[in-house]
Amino acid sequence: MSPLTDKEIELIRADWKAVVPIAAIAASLFYENLFMLDPHLRVMFRPDMREQKQKLVAMLTLIVEKLDDDAWLKPVLERLGHRHKRYGVRPEHYGPVGAALIATLREGIGPSFDEAHEAAWGNAYHLLAERMQ
Repeated sequence: MSPLTDKEIELIRADWKAVVPIAAIAASLFYENLFMLDPHLRVMFRPDMREQKQKLVAMLTLIVEKLDDDAWLKPVLERLGHRHKRYGVRPEHYGPVGAALIATLREGIGPSFDEAHEAAWGNAYHLLAERMQ
């Protein structure tokens, strides 16, 4: 994974600190955005999304904490990608997931989520998704 800049990591971590207090709301919003962008993805999830939402927040928290630790991040993302592939995730699913993440952050964080923040998250997501695939 090509490293993110220190500034990008700083922006991502600051944003995530703002999301953590509203993590349950953000997770719900993320899945609403995802299923709005690609309704076909809904069948890949259980009807009760509580556990899935908790897993999403926990994994994103770990990833944000470890963005600058490629030795830790690389094998974790590879395992996560293999697991997702077993669930039926295909390369074309990564686009809507990234778009849902950005939309969720934009809505959850508000006006301070400007172009620089969006670019940092976009770069990070692209690198993470690339590693998972």
